[in-house]
Amino acid sequence: MSALRYEAAFLRDLDRIVAHLEAHEADDIAGRVGDILESLELLQRHPLIGRPAEPPRRELVIGQGGRGYVARYRYDPLEDEVVILGVLDRMEIWSPAALAEHEQRQSPTYETVAKQVYTPQQ
Repeated sequence: MSALRYEAAFLRDLDRIVAHLEAHEADDIAGRVGDILESLELLQRHPLIGRPAEPPRRELVIGQGGRGYVARYRYDPLEDEVVILGVLDRMEIWSPAALAEHEQRQSPTYETVAKQVYTPQQ
């Protein structure tokens, strides 16, 4: 079974989602958060279940309708570890501003760092 680790950005996302639900007086906030966490636990047994995203990231679709979320994660098969990077409400997925802000908070990937450090001569 794979280890499961939550990045600080994920915890901030969860706090933001809870604050949004509280502000809109949503029903069963604890149940919604529980659904998210329970869904993420599936990744311990099935780390590749999520759809491919920007490598090496993957996305797990959680819930449906008004309870729909997308969790971004990466799986390290050598360490057998799933790292939960963040979670977005389904409506945020379509907002370029929200997605750009979310991406800035993520740890850089090897590819991103390599592109910043190495620029081929033309």
